[in-house]
Amino acid sequence: MKFTYRFIVVIAVLFVTVGTVAAASLFTSTEQKAAEASPPARSDVTVTVESGSIKDTVPLTCETVYRSTTALKASGAPPLVLTRTTVKDGEELTDGSLLAEINGRPLFALIGDFPLYRSLAKGDKGPDAVMVNAALVRLELMAPPAPDVAAVLHQDAVDSVAELYRRAGYEPPAKGKPVVSATDFLVVPKGATVAGAPRTPGSLTGPFATVAMGGAVVECSGVNGKLPTEAKSGQKATTSLSGSGEWPVTVVAAAQEQTTPLGSSSTGGQPGPGAGGAANGTNPSAGGQAGSPADAATAGSGRLQLAATSVGKVGQRGTGTLVLGSSAPDQLVVPSAALWSKDSRTVVTVLEGDARRDVPVEIVYSADGRNAVKAVEPSGLRRGDQVLVSEPGA
Repeated sequence: MKFTYRFIVVIAVLFVTVGTVAAASLFTSTEQKAAEASPPARSDVTVTVESGSIKDTVPLTCETVYRSTTALKASGAPPLVLTRTTVKDGEELTDGSLLAEINGRPLFALIGDFPLYRSLAKGDKGPDAVMVNAALVRLELMAPPAPDVAAVLHQDAVDSVAELYRRAGYEPPAKGKPVVSATDFLVVPKGATVAGAPRTPGSLTGPFATVAMGGAVVECSGVNGKLPTEAKSGQKATTSLSGSGEWPVTVVAAAQEQTTPLGSSSTGGQPGPGAGGAANGTNPSAGGQAGSPADAATAGSGRLQLAATSVGKVGQRGTGTLVLGSSAPDQLVVPSAALWSKDSRTVVTVLEGDARRDVPVEIVYSADGRNAVKAVEPSGLRRGDQVLVSEPGA
């Protein structure tokens, strides 16, 4: 009996509670129902007015490369066969360096300013003899010649050349043969360094090695590997490969490997000591001297060379930024989302506590969604002001 009574009481209490809740819902006001159905009020979103300069930029991919390169090619009548490889990547060439063995004969390096334009015999006189004598003196194979024989291939020079052959493991030129053969000596510029692995032994129909001059330089292209169409010589760029700062750039044509032998003419003729260009190994593309920047930019195959003074070793890769233009320094900077149009004027809305005011501004430079502006009215906008980037009244 007691159990039945308690059960009836619990049921009654539940019935009353449910009924009370249902009744309360029937008496909720219309305003209350609307408020409960509406989303919460939006908060104002603001940004701080900054001071500085904005830039219009293009991303770059960069690498450190040799400033200029040129090919080494043997001269002489075909067939030409590379019978031994003697230089290695990164080797700096000096007077007497054994560049290669061609058809079983040595090919020595001479440091000079122009190619050999003839083979030299004892007693020959001229600027080429001066160059050979100077190289032999630097090699410490002979003492500096007296002034009256400085331009003559005299007996001391003949003996010194013979010693150079013997030290390299070759028989000196036979009697009746040229002392300095144009096929056994190749003139290279001072500071020339072997760039890349040389050819392996075999038939030669082109260069057997490539050399670089002038040290390393930073070269860049667009992220797609092509020259940005906006690129022009005289612009500036930054790169992670040359420390901080902006560097002037030069548009250079795509590198072209030369097949003209360094230190001799391509036809086997006798160019004089004044012959320049490809004959002495000068790469026409070095330093942006080949073609016009416009041609390179149109083709999309050129490169940007930075005039950076702090460059690491060759082969490093990094990123960069080409600066197409920039605003003046110390400008007031706001994002594009802070600009509104009101009464045919461009304005920003400044929040000051609970108050807000619309400030007319003039856009002086825009790039990448940021704007350098100046207030139309004096002191209308200052660095540090908070401006709306959500629509006023939203």
